[in-house]
Amino acid sequence: MTNKIWFSIIMPTYNSENTIEMALTSIRDQNMPDESIEILVVDGGSTDNTIEIAQKYNAIILPNPKRFPEYAKRIGLDNARGRWVVFQDSDEVLTSNEQLSKRKRLLEKVEDGNGIYALMHDKYIPGQNCGIACAYINYFGDPFSYVVYHLSESRIKDNRKYLKKQCEEGNLYFYSDDSIIPIGDGGTVTIDILKAKELYGDFYKTQEFATSIFYNVVKKTHYVGCIPNDNIVHYSLSNFSSYLRKLKFRVYTNLNDVKQSGYSVRAGTSAILKKRKILFIIYCMVPAIPLIDSVRMCVSYKKISLGLHFVYTYYVCYRLFIEVIKKIMHIKSKNIKFGK
Repeated sequence: MTNKIWFSIIMPTYNSENTIEMALTSIRDQNMPDESIEILVVDGGSTDNTIEIAQKYNAIILPNPKRFPEYAKRIGLDNARGRWVVFQDSDEVLTSNEQLSKRKRLLEKVEDGNGIYALMHDKYIPGQNCGIACAYINYFGDPFSYVVYHLSESRIKDNRKYLKKQCEEGNLYFYSDDSIIPIGDGGTVTIDILKAKELYGDFYKTQEFATSIFYNVVKKTHYVGCIPNDNIVHYSLSNFSSYLRKLKFRVYTNLNDVKQSGYSVRAGTSAILKKRKILFIIYCMVPAIPLIDSVRMCVSYKKISLGLHFVYTYYVCYRLFIEVIKKIMHIKSKNIKFGK
């Protein structure tokens, strides 16, 4: 571990030439010494100009033979030399050149004798000229997450009942053993890897740990920090068909591959999340509710593309039904590769 490096940015890539330069520029524009930030581009075999662009920004290029972004997290953690890791996708752009320095100040704060070892962003902002599914992904992730976690456009809004204290550096949230810990699979979540290693020992080195590192750290430390207006612009290019493929991928991994499924890891230790799986089934059984939610989303967010919520919801139900039947009949399902 090199003391000069404060942040290790772990960035999974696969044919990311359309967005990666914006993401890398936003990192190199931070008001911090260049040597205090290392960028680890973990590439799944790009055939476009992704690698050439990353090299322009002095990124360290690491191969990801399995391509999937969750395996990229493990590779990045194995090679990170900074005190804190930031999981930033190649289509996520920091909105201010002070974001990392502000995070550093909050991470160095001590509250009630305890440190803060995990941070989440505030809002995902849809980038201009994005795919039709971009806004939906930014606000809700997917229909299952929307129902189970009650997500909106703001993590500060979603977690207000867990707010413990507001201070100059940012907001502090406290999660008891019975709380629903926020999703921390992406969105530039920031983790203290020294603390993670201390808490989990050999388990830290596993793929399962990397898949849900944010959840694992918060589960034991209880605190999460968030700075108001610490926002991320997300330039997702997902159109209707590519988003359906992404939903199919998520259903498959949640049911069949715990090493890649963040939800499976979280639900394995959370009685509340186990119960809320049933909530999604009930939600789908009353067709009027997803339809009403679709209309409400369009009106509340003033984005007509959110009206596809009920389509996404029933597509997830359909894929769940298909995958469950295949498991019962021992039929192997064809997986969808990351980036396809």
